[in-house]
Amino acid sequence: MEARKSVSEFIIILNEKLNPDSILLTGSFVLYRANEIKTGVYDCLLSTLFKVNQTVFILYIYGQMKNRTGFFLLSIFVIGISGCTKEDQIPSKKDEQTKDPIADHLPVITDTHINILNPVTAIAGFDISDDGGAPILEHGVCWSTLRYPTTNCQKILENGEFSKNQIYYLTGLKSSTTYFIRAFAANDLGTGYGDQQSFTTPDLNYDSPSDIDGNLYKTVQIGSQVWMAENLKTTRYNDGTVIPEIQDNSVWLTLLIGGRRWYGNDATTYKDLYGAMYNWNAVNTKKLCPAGWHVPSDDEWKKLEIELGMTPEEADSWGSDEFPMLISRGTDQGTQLKATSGWTNWEGKDGNGTNTSGFSALPGGDTGWFGEFDLAGQCGTWWSSTEFNPANWNETSSAIARALGSGDEGVIRAAYYKHTGFSVRCLRDQ
Repeated sequence: MEARKSVSEFIIILNEKLNPDSILLTGSFVLYRANEIKTGVYDCLLSTLFKVNQTVFILYIYGQMKNRTGFFLLSIFVIGISGCTKEDQIPSKKDEQTKDPIADHLPVITDTHINILNPVTAIAGFDISDDGGAPILEHGVCWSTLRYPTTNCQKILENGEFSKNQIYYLTGLKSSTTYFIRAFAANDLGTGYGDQQSFTTPDLNYDSPSDIDGNLYKTVQIGSQVWMAENLKTTRYNDGTVIPEIQDNSVWLTLLIGGRRWYGNDATTYKDLYGAMYNWNAVNTKKLCPAGWHVPSDDEWKKLEIELGMTPEEADSWGSDEFPMLISRGTDQGTQLKATSGWTNWEGKDGNGTNTSGFSALPGGDTGWFGEFDLAGQCGTWWSSTEFNPANWNETSSAIARALGSGDEGVIRAAYYKHTGFSVRCLRDQ
């Protein structure tokens, strides 16, 4: 008589026969009798039945076992597989395998780790401790709101050589949501997965600081920084001093003190939408933002950009070797900052962003070099508190700002004349 197999032996047999890309045995045996389910572990004969188009498959394990009351019992083993919601699922191309694979086993993934940057963005990394005896062809991370995601779910896939220091940006997440993530790597034998990890994105809570006029502002945390999620619109400094409103272009151009304007001199239409535009002299008073807040420096803008995936080298650049050109830097950091509506199309391309950062940038326009109102709907520009005065530039009439355009996916860093009128975002003191 053949010896009865243990549960662990059955699991090994099943894992050898079932597709590792879609199935992972993880559950425990449950004992079913009538309408009652109890946990237990039993040796059973095996057969399989899969429910089509479901994200949880059930493996039925039949056994004629009598308990002390004499009833026949049925054990069921629940297995977790392909944890993709319908909206997560992405058609996946099958791994191309040679007839005689070089690898003798699948890659081994270790040290999967996640860092949550903000309510809608996280970064992940991992290591490959064993390539299976063959080159790594693909690697990346996959995630879902259901357990045990596979490469059929939302994923970031990279081809070719793997670097332990590589990081993967998970964008477009939902706040207050639990996600499951697995790292993966493929050789010519197939795809190996790391241990499942989970993380929960924080609430997209908006604080409500107020300025001296009583205006309340939404805020958002991005990395370790807390930013206002809308433009400043105060008419007074935080010590109560009125900031002059200048409507005449010629007066604006020659103003030697801080000043403000509403786009088109139309506060009714634009105050709540775009906030006020300030010259840099108003910024330089250090009293423009509410107490406990300040206008961010150029370095603090860089920190924000790096949090969103820009490299330090890109953040330090001007977008061109010929300084200071109005060329965007980075990859999609501007798209992450821009609001999902309010931006005009540019050459047939949607100018709106994804707002995965929660920054909610809008195209408030500016007052240009000649004092004219320009570019509302197409461009938004925000002052930094940093004066532009490099060693090889013998003038102090400019300061550094950031700009986003409808046609840009990156972020522009450039120097502008201090009399220009731009929007202001405040950053909480640390």
